Amino acid sequence: MNLLNSIAENEIFLQTGLYKEFRNRPIGFVDVGSLGGVHPFILPVASLVNCLCFEPNEQARKEVCHVTKPTDFSRLIVYNTAISNMASEAKFYITKSEVNSSLLKPDKDFARRYSVKGFTVEKTRTVRTQTLDEIAENAGRLYPNLAEIIKLDCQGAEYPILQGASKVLENQCMVLWCEVEFFQVYENQKLFSDIDQLLRQKGFTLYGLYPNYISSKQMDRKVFETEERITWADALYIKDPLSPMAKYLQFSERSIKVLILATMLLKYFDFTCELIHKFIKDKSEKTHLIHLTEHLSLLSKKEIEKDTEALISRCSKDQERMYLYAKKFIDKNKGNNNIDFIQLY
Repeated sequence: MNLLNSIAENEIFLQTGLYKEFRNRPIGFVDVGSLGGVHPFILPVASLVNCLCFEPNEQARKEVCHVTKPTDFSRLIVYNTAISNMASEAKFYITKSEVNSSLLKPDKDFARRYSVKGFTVEKTRTVRTQTLDEIAENAGRLYPNLAEIIKLDCQGAEYPILQGASKVLENQCMVLWCEVEFFQVYENQKLFSDIDQLLRQKGFTLYGLYPNYISSKQMDRKVFETEERITWADALYIKDPLSPMAKYLQFSERSIKVLILATMLLKYFDFTCELIHKFIKDKSEKTHLIHLTEHLSLLSKKEIEKDTEALISRCSKDQERMYLYAKKFIDKNKGNNNIDFIQLY
């Protein structure tokens, strides 16, 4: 399915006040650590987005510019700078696998235990660092509300970035997609518990964890099943106006619209419906938005059904690899939900 502007050009969406709002005042999206291109969850509304990307590695920045078309977005700027908790200079560690490059030095004990060769440091360079608060202050005239949605994938350097984004987190950001680690992958890095505490103090609620695992590979996973250690996860934080944690926060009409659209993009459709019923007073607008939410949810359901049909076909043709096909299917389709309450058997 082609994600690009699939919602922005949807006939139902075009009839909503949400579309009119973001056509006139595009969503502010910050993508810190955008190697490989802008994060795909924002692509369905790309033409309604002012997108700011940050990559300290010049080669990685060029790759972002190569794979991402500025014309797909309302505005797109790719900064060749690192984001941290102060405006300064810092050492940047470039690793064998470029996706592991970081402002922090990889932890040798981790790499040795789990035989992760991609964490080997091949060279270092000095990079300029800025804070998100500083960028918001300087670029705010051109990009008002530039950080309503933030994505951080910075290889252990997320905590200092959040420290340097205190004003942005308090005054602009409604949704934060942040990589977190559960044990030390880089030297002196902060872990999930530290990030969670900082964000809770800013009024954010943890809504989803999308975990990744690791093992020392003593067992051949093509043959044997085993549990593995949780290493890192993408953590989704939202300022939830229906949560007791948000009772001291103020939510403007704009921020509610950002939340409604963001929860659609992230497929939290039940939460989207809660927001629509609670905050949208116009009956026609409410009807259009509920219709759109149900439409997008059914598209997700059809994708799972399509994958299930493919799984059954593969397993019937190649029973010896049934285990691997099943695991691949689970990996692709697992999410932050369950249907245990529905009796199927």
